[in-house]
Amino acid sequence: MINWIKIEEDERSFPEEGRSLLYFHEGTGVWVGFYYGRDEEYPCSNNHVFGGNAGFLTGDATHWCYIDYPEGEDAEWRVDADREYFEETKKEIFKIKKPIGRDIAGEMCDDLLNIINEDTT
Repeated sequence: MINWIKIEEDERSFPEEGRSLLYFHEGTGVWVGFYYGRDEEYPCSNNHVFGGNAGFLTGDATHWCYIDYPEGEDAEWRVDADREYFEETKKEIFKIKKPIGRDIAGEMCDDLLNIINEDTT
């Protein structure tokens, strides 16, 4: 059984960086990857960065759970390989990631709220 953990403001709900995990995004489903920490430039409180081979998401993941390898000869090697891959991809993600400016994001949020309010009136 998978033990999904909901991302909340409590740091105890944050995964460890560099450990293989599954992360869930309501719009796209379940992905395999890593937790890359928080992006303080992201304008929402859910500023957690998750990513893997398919790319990365900031602020979109709602739940996560660890992937544990079966015990045996290869388990330690795989954990080390995951950590090495994580370190390489973290550098790349934060190199190419362009922070979203708070002013632009605020304007976009205001525009979106205006559209929503127009549709409900």
